[in-house]
Amino acid sequence: MATLQLFTHANYGDDLLSQATRYAFEAFSGEPAGPKGRLFRWEAGFDSRYTVTPTIVSAMNRHDLQLIPGGGLFIPRNEDISGWAVRIARQQLSQLHSVIVFSVGYNTYPNLDSFGPVFKDNLDALMDRTFFLGCRDLGTLDALSSLVTPRVAKKLFFQPCPTTILDHLVDTGEVKTPEAGDTARQVCFNIQPRAGIDNEQYFSQVLAAMAHLRSMGYVPVLATLFDRTDRAFVDYCLEKDFAAPVVTIHHEGSDPLIGPKVFQHMPIVVAARGHSAMVAWGAASLVIPIDTSVKMEYFTDQYLRRVVGYPDTLLRPDDPDLAQAIVRAVKVLDEGKAALREETARTRQEYALITLDNLSRIYHHSTGRVPRTPSFARLSEYEAFLIAKWHHAQTLLEGKTRLKP
Repeated sequence: MATLQLFTHANYGDDLLSQATRYAFEAFSGEPAGPKGRLFRWEAGFDSRYTVTPTIVSAMNRHDLQLIPGGGLFIPRNEDISGWAVRIARQQLSQLHSVIVFSVGYNTYPNLDSFGPVFKDNLDALMDRTFFLGCRDLGTLDALSSLVTPRVAKKLFFQPCPTTILDHLVDTGEVKTPEAGDTARQVCFNIQPRAGIDNEQYFSQVLAAMAHLRSMGYVPVLATLFDRTDRAFVDYCLEKDFAAPVVTIHHEGSDPLIGPKVFQHMPIVVAARGHSAMVAWGAASLVIPIDTSVKMEYFTDQYLRRVVGYPDTLLRPDDPDLAQAIVRAVKVLDEGKAALREETARTRQEYALITLDNLSRIYHHSTGRVPRTPSFARLSEYEAFLIAKWHHAQTLLEGKTRLKP
């Protein structure tokens, strides 16, 4: 297969997502089997930040499948070309012969532009060329269903974000959240400014929560996944003389699994970014989401409220009592952590099975063969490292050989 994806190291969520999608396809195995029992082979990639040309379309069509890895791609952008994050005009899109979109998100923000007519036209062309559009949550599926005909909506499927089931895709050893020592009391915060709210009040409330938690014996930790925005809250804490450990989660081509490895040691994560929530949830952390965009609401519905007994921890950034709300949520999760982790693991298992079913559907549609005994033959960490090196090389190559729009 050939992919049309985002090659980047700037935003860890985008970086990991495309590689996690590759893990899912390459770990998928069954009979009749290919090398190592695997049924898909990932061969070429093109950067979705740049305009898709007829030459790229021709190159992608030399492969059996053309894959667009997901993430929050359905965001109002590129109104002159596509209306969403992928810069592909209707004419080029309509020439691709077998497109898959895997685990995409509907990614709108308050006080920002809405989708224009170009997006609807481009979406119609995409639905015409695809047989599988996987939505990472039912909120996205419902939003897209409202924009297409019922006949076409049958091509929409729920496909969990592969970052939430990494333990089923890559063998990184036994996943444990420490129960003793300082790590058992760590509460991780990934916070960034948002348009349309009073960020001074927002930041001060989160800082007050961190100070209160520290007085209770918890250990606040700051995490940045996208330095361009996440550093703002880190700098705010420093300006207010609040010192806390800072974990920078990106890998620059070295270790793409740094995120789950960090979150394994963060029992509770307060997340205002989609992938800080999803990667943490997939690494057995208990998540307190901040409702900064519709995707956080979708995440809460799809990944938290599906867990038996999970309390309602979705918090608003403009809540004047946000500090106390965060503290209450931490206490509730901490008290019920053992049962909640057990139930979360069951939900991740269910989502891994859904992913196997979707990959079987894609394989059957593409080859006419039904895979027998489908399963995940988990990749080794070394295989994940080699995939990261390919991703890193492509990132550098794309930046040097193609003009930015």
